[in-house]
Amino acid sequence: MRHAAPLPRVALAATIGLLSLLSACGSDTTTESGGASSTTATSAPATSAPTTALTTAPTTAPTTATSEAVPPGEVPIRDYEFVPPTITVAAGETVTWRNGDDVDHWVLTDDLTTVDSGAIESGQAFTATLTVPGQYPYYCDIHNAMTGTIVVE
Repeated sequence: MRHAAPLPRVALAATIGLLSLLSACGSDTTTESGGASSTTATSAPATSAPTTALTTAPTTAPTTATSEAVPPGEVPIRDYEFVPPTITVAAGETVTWRNGDDVDHWVLTDDLTTVDSGAIESGQAFTATLTVPGQYPYYCDIHNAMTGTIVVE
């Protein structure tokens, strides 16, 4: 199920500006746990024709938004950004997005099916395993300016 239609560009730019201003004021990140559902989908990457088996599962590991090194396959979400915006993983490796912001985020690949996390609440994580090599551009379906790419080798 898709989230509501994106805001017009002017409203989106104003919202992002306001959110950036608010996040610059500083806040403490809290950690919490909760449940979510898992998804299995079949799709092709943006740059190749074969299909891919995808398994996804949310996790309840706490999130900590720090400047520590990011483990392979991890994509922290903080300050309305995927950090780093592009990662490279081996086929079959799990990718985990961890929401360190105080708002929900929604990871969705450009093809709308390969990865569709649903709302990832603050302090929650979502995992997906991609098995076919290729490039998988994605974005936050709630905050469309947030983008990233998974490169599967």
